Amino acid sequence: MKDVFKAYESVDSEMASDQSQLEKTLGKRLECDDVPSCLEATKRLRYAAGFEGQVTFLNPLTNKWE
Repeated sequence: MKDVFKAYESVDSEMASDQSQLEKTLGKRLECDDVPSCLEATKRLRYAAGFEGQVTFLNPLTNKWE
């Protein structure tokens, strides 16, 4: 992954810098294995990036926002 990050950094160094800062703010990488952990990772990333508010998803089974 370090090699991938280095390659990405050479393409868009500003975005790579932003990613590094977010990881420092979060204290660890964002990883998830299932829907609940991915939702929590999404919320942590949003809050670290300065976004606030509720995260909702459209449930395809009920066609309702949850």
